[in-house]
Amino acid sequence: MTCAPAPSTPNATFYESFTNLTQFAHEVVQLVAVQVAVRLLSKAILVDDGHARLRAVTRELVAIVDEDRRIGRILLVETERAGGHLATLRRQMLYIVTWLMAMWLDDPEQRAESIWRLSPPRCSPSTSKTART
Repeated sequence: MTCAPAPSTPNATFYESFTNLTQFAHEVVQLVAVQVAVRLLSKAILVDDGHARLRAVTRELVAIVDEDRRIGRILLVETERAGGHLATLRRQMLYIVTWLMAMWLDDPEQRAESIWRLSPPRCSPSTSKTART
């Protein structure tokens, strides 16, 4: 299905900026997935113990879906119904989440290092001083 191009006006809606419905759906899924991932990661990096981290991330995911049920529907239901690329994207997201959670529970050394790699870069005083000189 191809959408007709909308005129470029200040009142154009968000969905009108996409050439077709598939492109629109893909962008919405990716946007929602990134927003959820940021919230989950922000919880995960605060907890050292793997079991406590799993509980914290699970509580946060439930809270996210409870706050807005459309998020769960978009990430878990509609992506599977759509099939094709969106279903593949859904399987990849689920695989990555499962892999991270299992890794954090199984290998304490990998847990800390993997979270450090996923977290935003931090400047230490020596790093920022060196960068200025």
